[in-house]
Amino acid sequence: MIKKFLCICAWGNVRSVAMAQFIKELNGKYQNHREQGTLEYEAIAIGNSVTSEETRKMLGEWADVKIDMRNFLPTDEWHNPRHPELKEKVKKIWEENYA
Repeated sequence: MIKKFLCICAWGNVRSVAMAQFIKELNGKYQNHREQGTLEYEAIAIGNSVTSEETRKMLGEWADVKIDMRNFLPTDEWHNPRHPELKEKVKKIWEENYA
């Protein structure tokens, strides 16, 4: 069964994207998951400030787990979801809370 994660931050561009990318990469970087049953995780990043209530509700119902990155990293200090420091923080958040 695929576990589905909804990653949330303010604008949906950095913190939530960093977490969603991390989760997707748990499937195996650069692997082709076209075969049924080989995908373990799905992740979608959204911004609470720029996503309608209707869409937030729909994605909230889709998700098995909601990760609000604002609870862990209240402000975006990196401005890049692939920033090495942010990637390390995301890994630590995952390991301490979701692994």
